[in-house]
Amino acid sequence: MTATVRDSDLVANAVVTVSTSGGDSETLILSPDPFTNGRFSGSVSLSTDSPGIENGILEVAEGETITVGYSDENDGSGES
Repeated sequence: MTATVRDSDLVANAVVTVSTSGGDSETLILSPDPFTNGRFSGSVSLSTDSPGIENGILEVAEGETITVGYSDENDGSGES
């Protein structure tokens, strides 16, 4: 699974949390796109095994929901 974030004022890697409704959670570090300013992407492997939190693999079963969370440290107005 690939996650992409667009954040025009971010100068480092983007960090997102990917979680499932079944209880698994992984932290992804998204790398900047060398061709598109402000675009960051990264991926995580998917599996149908039992959840193993922060093991580098997102375990998800059929019918579960995957959620990607990102916190923008500066929303353009100096606020997060």
